[in-house]
Amino acid sequence: MNNNATGTFIAQLRKENNLTQKQLAEKLNVTDKAISRWETGKGYPDILMLIPLCKVLGVSVNELLTGEKIDKDKIIDNSNVVIVDTMKKSNNTINTLYYVMITVFVIVQLTVFYGVPLTAGSGDEMGIIFFYILATFVNSISVGFIKGKLKLFIPVAAGIMFVPMGFADYSDFARFDSEELAMYILVFFVVSFFGLLFGMLIKLLISFIRKLIEKIKA
Repeated sequence: MNNNATGTFIAQLRKENNLTQKQLAEKLNVTDKAISRWETGKGYPDILMLIPLCKVLGVSVNELLTGEKIDKDKIIDNSNVVIVDTMKKSNNTINTLYYVMITVFVIVQLTVFYGVPLTAGSGDEMGIIFFYILATFVNSISVGFIKGKLKLFIPVAAGIMFVPMGFADYSDFARFDSEELAMYILVFFVVSFFGLLFGMLIKLLISFIRKLIEKIKA
């Protein structure tokens, strides 16, 4: 699926049907600027617009996506190519989202661990620890919704990211000794693990409810 190839194909078909950009736009209830963007490859028709566009131009969706007319004998092969190409792009999007979520987790966790004490006053240690635990649990839940084996290392990462707290020096926040540090590293590992597990369970529950609703509707 190539924007430039599809755009050139749309322009070709429009001209074959003796339509101006404005006339095609009126038939689809869009602006002529939208048609221009499609034809120049600077934009792409919305997925809901594909079928109406194909009806006006007299081609199949498969032909529109490949940017060329397809012989009947080649329809299945070209359909497979389009499906595989779409799946690849979908997987790339999912992978990007996956790494973004992991990055966000790390940034949020580090901000919580090392940013909160800067705003705390003397005697707020227990409140800060409670906030650490809550934030770690919620942060880990969000990671539980994404796919990928790397998320299984999140609890370990949560514990490791707390290690420098044993060396941090805050004016209103007492430094942790070695025993306290080891204990809290274990606490954040466990909290993160259960948060991750909880997120995965919620995801499974949502998936189950969706399938149940689909069966009821059917």
